[in-house]
Amino acid sequence: CDWSSDVCSSDLTLTFAKPFARPPVVVASSLTAGAVVQIASATATACQLLVTDLSAVALDADLMVIVQGFDAVDEY
Repeated sequence: CDWSSDVCSSDLTLTFAKPFARPPVVVASSLTAGAVVQIASATATACQLLVTDLSAVALDADLMVIVQGFDAVDEY
């Protein structure tokens, strides 16, 4: 966090136990007021999230992340 500003952000990496055949569909949401989560990237092996605290108070954000992956290239 950069405590000199009113916004604190953290990068979080979720590494999948088993790589998917192609990048998964990722949906992420913050369950904590004042925190915003964005999906920075998603590959077949990992997902990078950016969590920003807009409340100017250090807090632990509760997140909900849903990952829909595919084991074969032709699955929908």
